[in-house]
Amino acid sequence: TALVAAAEHDTELANEKRALAESRRHRVVSLIEGAAERGEIRADVAPELVSAMLAGPLFYRRLLTHETLDPDLVATVVDTVLSGLDYRPPPD
Repeated sequence: TALVAAAEHDTELANEKRALAESRRHRVVSLIEGAAERGEIRADVAPELVSAMLAGPLFYRRLLTHETLDPDLVATVVDTVLSGLDYRPPPD
């Protein structure tokens, strides 16, 4: 929360925040693309949108409502998003 607020007034910090966010987003998008290629989720997904769908609720809770995040919430968000992507675990 403090980083987001401080980056609003500090160009160098804003650039660092943007680079960090881009790096993390890229990793998530790559994972989503791989899951689609392996047939673990629908092939017609928009990886950038799915990435935002996963991160959005967490950032909303932390930055806007100032609620804490816990592993159960994260699991619920992931399960909810995956259910809409027709998730199929890889075969054993």
